[in-house]
Amino acid sequence: MTELRVGYFLEDLAHEKFFVAMVERIAGEFNCSVIHDVRSARGGHAIEEWKVFIRDLKKGYQQVPEWHILLVAIDANQKRWNQRKQEIEQEVQDVPLPCLVVAVPSPYIQAWFLLDITALEKALETVGIQIQWVKIKKGKKVDFKDTFARTVREALGFPAQYEVYGDDIARYMDLAIQTNTEYLREPRSSFDKFIKNLKECLARLCPQN
Repeated sequence: MTELRVGYFLEDLAHEKFFVAMVERIAGEFNCSVIHDVRSARGGHAIEEWKVFIRDLKKGYQQVPEWHILLVAIDANQKRWNQRKQEIEQEVQDVPLPCLVVAVPSPYIQAWFLLDITALEKALETVGIQIQWVKIKKGKKVDFKDTFARTVREALGFPAQYEVYGDDIARYMDLAIQTNTEYLREPRSSFDKFIKNLKECLARLCPQN
């Protein structure tokens, strides 16, 4: 079994639980084991810490870690997927980095958590979940953070922090699931791009598997 070292720059605990579990899962499909090195996963400062890290590499303040894959995940927020991706990638010109995986949950990681209701039900250990869509005031867009919080509260009967469910959702998700819900079209697209990017890196690193 091939052993890979994966470095991470992430937003928060929800990112850490989800992406570490998802990388572990997909790497297993390629018969690879993973050593995880999370450099940033608190306070929503992934992009700032990512830029500082790259700047320090360019100035020679530190050496490139012995990673096979570097995963940088930043919520799209109010930006488009391609804008966020470019913001991440433009930092690494002329830097000898390992295989780069870019994840941009659009607009937030909570939207990805709503892609597969069956996975959410297994993570919450309940059944019959109905998504409680919450619209942003004076607009047609969905507030995914409030939608996820309200959906979980209705399912469990009490409020719960979204951070704690990321790893279980990642383990149970049907990666090929399709959705006809208009609200989830953009989140689904950004999730598919992440999975495709990750699998491309793993295929190059573990071709014998």
